Amino acid sequence: MFVILGPAACQSTNYGSKTTPHSIASRMRPLNAKDHNGWVAGHLLNDNMGGSGTSSVNLTPLTRKTNRAHATYEGWIKTFCDRIFSFHSNRDNRNVNYWYGVRYVVTVSLHAFGPSPPHTKAPAEITIESRVVKVPKATVSDYSENGVPDDVDVNEFLYDGFIVKATDRFASDKVNFPPLKIKNVL
Repeated sequence: MFVILGPAACQSTNYGSKTTPHSIASRMRPLNAKDHNGWVAGHLLNDNMGGSGTSSVNLTPLTRKTNRAHATYEGWIKTFCDRIFSFHSNRDNRNVNYWYGVRYVVTVSLHAFGPSPPHTKAPAEITIESRVVKVPKATVSDYSENGVPDDVDVNEFLYDGFIVKATDRFASDKVNFPPLKIKNVL
């Protein structure tokens, strides 16, 4: 999962959805039956950052311990998003020609939690990486008035009224959060 979160990505108006008992149920039911409800359908992009709790592409089986560790990291990201929202909301900063955002990547391991079912349906670990990015302002209205530039393609993300490409070319301010590899542990 890869996204660039804009200043308002973690505001309550942009919340996604919580998981339900039906979220990746074909993977979750056997895991919880074997391990006494030790598993949750974990968001790759947290619902408080706009992530879906019902789309299987945004969910993976995580142990409760792993999900709590992931939530701690997400807390850092949410705090930073709140700070950049405040920065961009400050009237002294409204005329800056860039946005601060967070490049946020969660990678699900291709290695299985265990060698036999149902543990083969869960990843051994997830890896989380993020860094602060500085993105030139380009609003949707800029594109609708002037046409979409030729270099805009399907690897774009729309967040908080701006479009950014999914590349590193905007990462001039490289403030890194520590990468974190979280092993699934019961």
